[in-house]
Amino acid sequence: MTDVILAKDGIAAEVTDFALKVKAVHEPEATQLTDWLIEWGASSPEVATQEGAASAALVAADGVDASRLFLDQMIAHHNRAIEMAKTERTEGVDTDAVFLARWIVESRASDILTMQRLLEAM
Repeated sequence: MTDVILAKDGIAAEVTDFALKVKAVHEPEATQLTDWLIEWGASSPEVATQEGAASAALVAADGVDASRLFLDQMIAHHNRAIEMAKTERTEGVDTDAVFLARWIVESRASDILTMQRLLEAM
């Protein structure tokens, strides 16, 4: 979703700045998670169909509508990440993965507050 919003014209600087931050933080996390899955002999996760459909709507949107849609979709995405990370915190056995899960819960909750403020300002 970040690549989609960053490729659009007419997006508020605050939304673009937020998308750049999300991309910078999430890409290394995703790489780490994928590396762990490979190390542990698990299969790579598949992209959820719901997120694919949401991204299609984002591709079609422009300007403020695209900004709002991006933020709404990213809030939902972050909420799902928080729920998965909470499960890892309580059920996980790998110390590093549990530590990352704690970070994800805290950082995504903070991001959600930022996104809600951005939406309110539109």
